[in-house]
Amino acid sequence: MISAQHPMIDKLSNLKAISIKRHPINKDSNTLYLPMYFNTAQIIEKYNFNELPKDREVIRIHLAYTRYKEVDTFNQKRLNRNRFIKLYEKFPELFNSNEIEWRIYEQVKATRHEVAQKELHGFVIFMRKPRDWSSLTKERSLIDKLLLDFHDSTIVVPDKKVYRIRRKRVSTGKYIPVRYDKQEKGIRYKNPSIWGREPEYKLVYDTLGFKTIKGSSRKIGIFNGNILANSDEYESLANRKFEGNWAIVSDVTASMSPYSAQVLAFLKTNSEFRKKSNLAFFNDGDGKPESLKKLGYSGGIYYVGGNDIDSVYYTMLTAMKNGDGGDYPENNIEAVVRAINKWPKTDSILLIADSRAMVKDIRLLRYIKKPVCVLLCGNVNGDISEDYLEIARQTKGCIIQTDGDLRVYKKLKNGEIVENNGREYRYSKNSLLLNEY
Repeated sequence: MISAQHPMIDKLSNLKAISIKRHPINKDSNTLYLPMYFNTAQIIEKYNFNELPKDREVIRIHLAYTRYKEVDTFNQKRLNRNRFIKLYEKFPELFNSNEIEWRIYEQVKATRHEVAQKELHGFVIFMRKPRDWSSLTKERSLIDKLLLDFHDSTIVVPDKKVYRIRRKRVSTGKYIPVRYDKQEKGIRYKNPSIWGREPEYKLVYDTLGFKTIKGSSRKIGIFNGNILANSDEYESLANRKFEGNWAIVSDVTASMSPYSAQVLAFLKTNSEFRKKSNLAFFNDGDGKPESLKKLGYSGGIYYVGGNDIDSVYYTMLTAMKNGDGGDYPENNIEAVVRAINKWPKTDSILLIADSRAMVKDIRLLRYIKKPVCVLLCGNVNGDISEDYLEIARQTKGCIIQTDGDLRVYKKLKNGEIVENNGREYRYSKNSLLLNEY
């Protein structure tokens, strides 16, 4: 048989099996199952298929079987080989790829025949959408253009008077009718009557005086005006003092290119800070399907020292290239924990995060024992979502903004007001929402 002569058949048959209780089964559009009958290489017809999706690329294949055997002389290695042959006969192209990771899993939970028969036997094929290389090229071109056109400048900011405004509910002295149609017509009454009409209130805004924010000089980043709406990310970093040893942990998933360019510009013009820092770029798993990502083990994290700006640049590009550009919640906490483990002398963490993306591994926050300062790209001075607020609060870190850090060390109550350099935030539904008047 020609298929049995393919060199990959013997190589795969000799892979060492990994023992697990039971191979997980997930319903995922990027996962295919090719199950076989217990103790045979025969595909279960009900689940058989003859074509792989043309809009996906295979990245990993698992062969799963149970350790349980009915006779001691049973040859599992031979059965594994026959199963690989069967897969080769259906999809020979899989055996010619250098991009596929192969694994064999031996399930040990079943100890009886009737249980073992019901376990997964056969292949699990994991896929992903092919990387849009044109998109990556555009992202790189955007970063290069922003860095090429970039220069910084210093401006003098004069003293600023900030007025404090208080809102309060004031009774109008009137009562709202019970009937909705009368409410809509604007009808109001002078007394509550026997119907129990509710009193009407209105919001009144009072000015409580002002405070003066002392003027200063500050750096601004000047990029190509046709590309960036603002340079808040650059200015937030350039006008902040960083003391001690830092690890910079940066998201490089979809749509982060304009902000990554600003971070690179800051690192390029602040070599003293860069050289005593280390960097970790993360892309949430190198494009793996979600079913392959375990909490804390998604991967896709790339490390580099800060001494050489070119090494920083190319490490960031590698992380971007190997990601899939998706909009899933990100593995921020995993990246921070691994950066701390890699560089234990780190004093603080600078987390460069996408303000729109949720943190999928927030449950791991308790493992971070060093301050994390978060730069929320795309909305530096705007609303602060629950996940990032908790990261800053629980680690005794901060939210970095253009004109100073916002720090919250206590658990806030619903409706509580937090001020930072003239901006007022209201705590609502576990998030800080910017009050705009």
